[in-house]
Amino acid sequence: MAGRPTAVPWSRWPISRRSHRRPSRLAPDPAHPLPRPFLRSRRRCRTASGGRRWCSGCSSGSPGSHSPSRSGAGGGERRDASLRGGPEPSLRTSRPTSRRLPIRLTVQGRPDSLSGVEIVGLGVDICEIARIERALTRHPSMRARVFTPEESAYCDAKARPAESYAGRFATREAVIKALGGYRGRRWQDISVTRRPSGAPEVLLAGNAKDRADALGISRVLITFTHERTNAVAFAIAVIDG
Repeated sequence: MAGRPTAVPWSRWPISRRSHRRPSRLAPDPAHPLPRPFLRSRRRCRTASGGRRWCSGCSSGSPGSHSPSRSGAGGGERRDASLRGGPEPSLRTSRPTSRRLPIRLTVQGRPDSLSGVEIVGLGVDICEIARIERALTRHPSMRARVFTPEESAYCDAKARPAESYAGRFATREAVIKALGGYRGRRWQDISVTRRPSGAPEVLLAGNAKDRADALGISRVLITFTHERTNAVAFAIAVIDG
């Protein structure tokens, strides 16, 4: 019939007419190579239950046989390279893979500071440094109301005092959580000092000390850190064995 378009051979179609078929199943045509994104190094193989799965480099497509061929995943790469007519690629994966690597950890001994102790409570808190900086500017009395003179002298000597103040404020909140909370809280009942080694240490007084004694807590281990925007503190309440 005049004006009717010429039929294109099936092997020259760039994509499959059926949407559920992948173009990699089409017959290769040297004159019309498949587009690069359509080349796949994996094919669908039948499983023993009759279903299909995508695998890379299968010895055969028979049901239940999914042992990798000698060429492995490279077999699909060589087939793709033959379709393109170019050199064999060094690495080609159609989708990222995830493999679990077995890791065995061996712990020998315990630190002397944690041997034979019982953990009673755990507390963590995060504090925004900019919030503490605004509070110190608006309320100058906050230093004397919340922090001890030793803490204020240490923090004011820093280039950015708000960072050190935020770390000590977060430590107070973390210690309160580790103690399970208590009534009659006073900020100065919990203070942070430093050991001769430089490690931080918490000192309890007042109602905080009474709460720790009621629970049989021997000491509270703390650590805190800060970065540009936030300060984070951890506290662990333990009973020595």
